[in-house]
Amino acid sequence: MSRKLWVGVLAAALLPSAAPAGDFQDGQEAMAARDYDLAISYFTRALRRRPDDPAVYAARASANMGARRYGRAVEDYTELIRLDPSNPGAYSGRAAALSARGDFDRAVGDYNRSLQLEPNNPDAFRGLATAYYNLKDYRRAVTCYDRVLDLDPRDSGAWWHRGTSYYNLGDLDRAVADYTQAIRLNPRFAAAYWYRADALRQLGDEARAQADHDMAVRLDPKLGR
Repeated sequence: MSRKLWVGVLAAALLPSAAPAGDFQDGQEAMAARDYDLAISYFTRALRRRPDDPAVYAARASANMGARRYGRAVEDYTELIRLDPSNPGAYSGRAAALSARGDFDRAVGDYNRSLQLEPNNPDAFRGLATAYYNLKDYRRAVTCYDRVLDLDPRDSGAWWHRGTSYYNLGDLDRAVADYTQAIRLNPRFAAAYWYRADALRQLGDEARAQADHDMAVRLDPKLGR
């Protein structure tokens, strides 16, 4: 999961908690140390005492995401939604967990619900775009990346992902333009050079394609294997 999407998942955990301070605080400290299994144990203990505390469900869901226990994360986010149905981070968090399990259809529904509650959240648009991309619905992916870039025009990853959506739609000129913008923002973006090389080669610009190919391999030798 990308750093930006991970931040979006963690946002649901930033609720004030009514749980006993010791267990909840110890869990948060374990989260900060990325000891997710320990964090889960502390949050589970806190929930035994306060079974209806949405903040603890949010925190344990985030810990389960960190531990890659996506099914359990879905369960915790579902309980959080029951307790706090107006929390947009709960829907986007569950969507991220569903996406991690490959359930992109349900993820789309949750991302859309999150955006109904918080219409200008670029992280939710990123997640929705990624879900559409994995469903091969590249036109809707482009539309979502348009919104991401309206909100965060310096997101080189969004330029690259939109370019790749255009590539899959056969719009190679727009793909090249987006890869070029991604490279302007991040000159060491190896994948952007790699994909731009392929698009340029299909457009008949062999010289620029070879230059991009060489740069991509220089930045990331694994691409040449």
